[in-house]
Amino acid sequence: MTVRETSFTRSGQPFATSEGLRSWPGRTIDKSKCTPDEFGGIVFEKAPWLGESDNNFVRVLPRSKLTAPTLTSSPAVSVEDATPFVAGDSLYLIVPSGSATFALVWANGDTATVTVGGVPMTYAVTNFTTLDALAAAAAAFFQSHPLKPPGVTITANGPSVLISGQSAVTLAASEVTAGTGTFTASGANLAAATLVGTITDVIASTTQNLITLSSNAAVALPAGSAVGTPSTPLGIISDGIDLAIEHENEGIFYSGTLYRNRLGYLDAALEFMFPMLKFLEGLD
Repeated sequence: MTVRETSFTRSGQPFATSEGLRSWPGRTIDKSKCTPDEFGGIVFEKAPWLGESDNNFVRVLPRSKLTAPTLTSSPAVSVEDATPFVAGDSLYLIVPSGSATFALVWANGDTATVTVGGVPMTYAVTNFTTLDALAAAAAAFFQSHPLKPPGVTITANGPSVLISGQSAVTLAASEVTAGTGTFTASGANLAAATLVGTITDVIASTTQNLITLSSNAAVALPAGSAVGTPSTPLGIISDGIDLAIEHENEGIFYSGTLYRNRLGYLDAALEFMFPMLKFLEGLD
């Protein structure tokens, strides 16, 4: 299907722009592959991705990002949205990720160096206020660095810099400070499809999104890492959805120009897999 209008709206708000929207034929979403909230509802406020499931069904793509690090001493995994996961799913690292964390006392003139895939990039502190602000400024600098390896994305997460790649990369960090400041790397050289564990319980409520594994997490991952269950992504539907209500012939879009903030989830692997989908900033 190609939508020819210059803009495409759902729920009274623009979802996509320009021509070239293309979608697969409608498929049936398997509600049994989602965990209801405390009210028994299965609601996605923003447009979810869909992926292959059993018996020619599709499921809401079981991916989310960590809101806290995983620990090899704990089976608890906190995510942004646990709804698309169910007990019995196997949880994997989807996008190779590592982090470098700022700690203790930093000052203007100190430097932080992150080495990704053997390429060093050094940030000089110019206006220190807090560790979170320092990480944000450093991440922006590293992300725009002309020597940053292709396919690597660098973002801030609290006092940490999160480094993600399309393939496994080596990671190291160092610092030169006048005080006690440290810049420490963790999760170096993790590869996609690294098993985190098997899911035994899921809580998907308005106040908590928690996955419990059958044993302690097999690998320590930094907050912000993309985790999920194997399911071939098909594309994205055009709006949030309430699975208590029957939906017919929803298009699963794989081509077009979409507004990023209308999406419920996005990671570097999906952007790489769907080069015909372009994502725009803007729109509150």
